[in-house]
Amino acid sequence: MRDEDLLAEIRLRLLETERAFYQHAFHEGLLGADSLRELSADISLVMDNNGRTVLNERPYLSTLWTLPSYWKVLATVPLMRGIAQWQISRRLAFMYDTVKCFLEAQERLLVLVQQPELYDINQNDTFDDNERQMADTLSKEIQTLIVQAKTVLERLRIEHPEVALAAETVDALRSALNAELQTIDTLYHDGMLKLDDKLKLTERVEMQIKTLVNYPPTLPLPDTTELIREQPWLAQAQPEAAEAFLRLCSHQEYRAGATIILHNTVPTTAFIVVRGDVRCGESVQSLGAMVGMYEMLAQIHQPEALVAVTDVTLLSITANALEQFFAQQPECREPLWRWASAATVQRLLIEHGHLQVDDTTLDWLLTGTVVWLSPEESLQPNATTCIVLAGSVVESISGHRVSAPALLPGTIPLVAQSAAYLYVM
Repeated sequence: MRDEDLLAEIRLRLLETERAFYQHAFHEGLLGADSLRELSADISLVMDNNGRTVLNERPYLSTLWTLPSYWKVLATVPLMRGIAQWQISRRLAFMYDTVKCFLEAQERLLVLVQQPELYDINQNDTFDDNERQMADTLSKEIQTLIVQAKTVLERLRIEHPEVALAAETVDALRSALNAELQTIDTLYHDGMLKLDDKLKLTERVEMQIKTLVNYPPTLPLPDTTELIREQPWLAQAQPEAAEAFLRLCSHQEYRAGATIILHNTVPTTAFIVVRGDVRCGESVQSLGAMVGMYEMLAQIHQPEALVAVTDVTLLSITANALEQFFAQQPECREPLWRWASAATVQRLLIEHGHLQVDDTTLDWLLTGTVVWLSPEESLQPNATTCIVLAGSVVESISGHRVSAPALLPGTIPLVAQSAAYLYVM
């Protein structure tokens, strides 16, 4: 048999093995009927060319793992929103179910193609050069599929954490129910259950598994009120402060790749991440992170563009709305400034050797004193460092003007040239 014919035959064997894996997963209650049907259809499409199609040419998978855009549009229509959101939830659960099972199947196939017995040319349980080349070819094809599946799975976990959480919950319940089936079998074989009782108990558990697979639960994201309450700058505030802040916010959604705040502009809106990831320079921020807040408070330019890494949902608040919040909750002004400027303070302290690069704790953030200066007001600090986080000051001795953000020795007398916010440590 020619090498290309043998390679085609082995691909067909691998695809049949993959199909058998999905059927076994279905019978074990680990894969839904819709997922089994669609994954089997994908295999049939690849097998149509009698093994001549490389394993990683699976365009049907992209269709399976893409959320139809029309559902997203319908979700914005008031009369259709409920149905559309239900369909989106079902589709996302299906996507997670199929991609996770597909990934497990490919990882098993990757182990299988490294076994000499699969090729069985020389029948000596060792690879010759041709067999090794075929194994390498098949391994590369399968590894490409593994990377594709992991990318989709990671995207789902980031963009739809509630789906991932629900899926992990389903997995745990499936495992518990399968263990219950094994216990029933053991009790029957040990003579502790009659056949009729065994059949009734097995039927009940299998019905639970079927219901779990066909109607998976959905778990909501943390409520935005809880998300705001967990913000560290609200830890000492009154309980109503979170609700007051939320009333002044709105939800914004951005597609992956969208620019949220332009580079070198002074933002007029700040954000808290509700879903997905955003990037500013080399820093990636996720659930609960404040972005653009310090730059908006200090009225300084955004150092790097803020870009959506994935589809994101953000809680936004404008500068004017934030001032309304401070008027209602004045005790929140200082802690918000302190926490919003934490990344900038940390960067300045690292640059000047006061912190190690790998120091990820924020204990130092609570050791400093916040100082507000009106124009022409002076300050004689008696500290190690003084960080100018908003406005500008003049060094009394040299007359040197310093604008935020900047770090100065903590012993130099200063005069505020404009309203200034300083952090003294």
